[in-house]
Amino acid sequence: MYESPIEVMFRDIENRIREQEENAITAEVSRQMGVNVDKDELMKALAYDRDQYNKGYADAERQYHKIAHWRQTEEPCHWDTIECAECSNCGHSFIVDHEYWDFDEAIREMKYCSQCGAEMSEDPEYAEEETDDETENE
Repeated sequence: MYESPIEVMFRDIENRIREQEENAITAEVSRQMGVNVDKDELMKALAYDRDQYNKGYADAERQYHKIAHWRQTEEPCHWDTIECAECSNCGHSFIVDHEYWDFDEAIREMKYCSQCGAEMSEDPEYAEEETDDETENE
């Protein structure tokens, strides 16, 4: 199989860089720990730890990552001049100050609910689907 000279040289350079990085990491770990460390075993352990971290992060994101949207609601005292936005996940609300922004700008700026941490979706289809799900559950 033909490989261009550039591909061969590039692969060789990448291998040398990787080897230098691995040697530097091994030397630093050996220096800090005061013991000789097998480079191959250290690289396997570091790769395993990274894979475990990524798996744990993905599991936590699947379990705890919430997506919600802001709903426009009436202010609790029913003042006509004040608008509020309410989190569809936990019901936490905030008052939209019209001196600084209108309702649409406010909900675009507030990307997370400060109460439950849900990420706010700007997708109107998501908001409609969630509203439909809520009415079906009642």
